[in-house]
Amino acid sequence: MTMATSSPGLSCNNMACRSLLDSGHVWVTVCSHIFCAPCGSSLTSGLTCICCRTDLRGQYRLTKKSLEPGQEWKRMVLAGLPPEMVMEICSSAIQFYHDQAWHEVTYLEERIGRVMDRVEAVKQYYEGVIAQFKRELGEVEAKLEETKSSNIFSNSNGNNNDTRSD
Repeated sequence: MTMATSSPGLSCNNMACRSLLDSGHVWVTVCSHIFCAPCGSSLTSGLTCICCRTDLRGQYRLTKKSLEPGQEWKRMVLAGLPPEMVMEICSSAIQFYHDQAWHEVTYLEERIGRVMDRVEAVKQYYEGVIAQFKRELGEVEAKLEETKSSNIFSNSNGNNNDTRSD
């Protein structure tokens, strides 16, 4: 029995990386973080989570996992365990995925906030530019109107002079 996965992919929790984790091996921490192979490998030397500074020394605190386990592994990994333990393991796995989704939502909300701040700054800048152009346009229109008025006045005085000579 195979199930199709329709859930969104995970991302490396290293904020400097953020690679999509869709195949190969990943590193999972006891503090519910997940890293791509290169970022996870770097954790093995320091044994401190780069996200939350949790100590990763000890068994099962930093584990390398395959995102594409074979069918045989899937059939055997929980075989022989009592249902209560299987449910506990499944619950932990679902909670891990939930935590990752929460981390992703938080990351995206922060990113959207930064983008919106930049959009607002750009909007204010261009509103200032538009206001400046409107002021300049108003000045040019006033000068044009003044020039038209003086030309009309000059032409009307010039026409009066012409009519007097006739």
